[in-house]
Amino acid sequence: MESCAKPATVGRGFFFVRLASCRGYDESMVTPEMLEILRCPMDPKREAKLLAEDSRLVCSRCGLQFRIREGFASLLIDEATLPDGCTSPRDLPCQRN
Repeated sequence: MESCAKPATVGRGFFFVRLASCRGYDESMVTPEMLEILRCPMDPKREAKLLAEDSRLVCSRCGLQFRIREGFASLLIDEATLPDGCTSPRDLPCQRN
């Protein structure tokens, strides 16, 4: 089995940098298993799944879009892209009563 660790010299010692799942730096670390677990942070009931589309995750309920940068999804609301017709997170369908 091929090792994913690459040694690097620091002072007199060595340390190892392990690349997650041997993936390249720009590849997504969002696996199908993670998508089964992840939910939209804006959904009050935490039931809305996130769908992978290109370089983003999209809420299946409200359409809020989360970027995937350097292989990792950013689920920060302040960095999310609102769907058309919404001017703030309060306008999302999941936030209306």
